[in-house]
Amino acid sequence: MPATAPHPALGVAHAATTRMQQLLYGAAWQPSAPERPEARPAAEVPADAGGLAGLTETVYRMSATG
Repeated sequence: MPATAPHPALGVAHAATTRMQQLLYGAAWQPSAPERPEARPAAEVPADAGGLAGLTETVYRMSATG
């Protein structure tokens, strides 16, 4: 069977979930990692997201992508 390009929504969903996991586990986390690392301290998450506004935007994108 011929291969088709993935739907654009798949790329958006993959990028959004990768970003969310990087917020939780650190920027070095990748979806292909064989195991889940320790979660970061909660205080680091808003700082890495660009403050509460950036964190809110990231969380909103997750729900909007869904």
